[in-house]
Amino acid sequence: ETVINQDSEDLDFRVESNDNANMFFVDAGNNSVHIGSATVETDAFAVYNSGTSTSVRFANTNANAVGPSLVFQKDSSSPADGDQIGLLNFIGDDDAGGANVFAHIDVVSDDVSNGSEDGTIRFGVNQAGTFRYAMKIQDGIVNIPVNNNLYNFQAYASSSNSFFGIR
Repeated sequence: ETVINQDSEDLDFRVESNDNANMFFVDAGNNSVHIGSATVETDAFAVYNSGTSTSVRFANTNANAVGPSLVFQKDSSSPADGDQIGLLNFIGDDDAGGANVFAHIDVVSDDVSNGSEDGTIRFGVNQAGTFRYAMKIQDGIVNIPVNNNLYNFQAYASSSNSFFGIR
């Protein structure tokens, strides 16, 4: 076993590659790990890629039917209805150089009661500079707001799955 910084001092650790002085960077003071940059973010883990190739790949090389898995787990000592369970932000720069969330996907716990857990997945977009939810799936209903949420398009199935309807 090799331990680095066992005394918990504010000493950073980095590994260089041929073209990057911070290919792997551990920021001890901010408790974060960075790949490809030493830029201090509030992220616990960040990957930076200045090229046009894939930034992150998850591969599973087993010979069975199980594919790669990415897990978002909210492990709370006090879970509550309405908690955000996971969030994917799609961020890009505007023409003034400001970072903006152009779209996101999030999951919210509607009911955390043991045995009757319910969740909602929401798809949000930035439209003309204003964020709005473009679609959500809740209680088995696909809800697509129309005209700034004044009207809704909903697709649903009956409880017996005997028909599919749009309302």
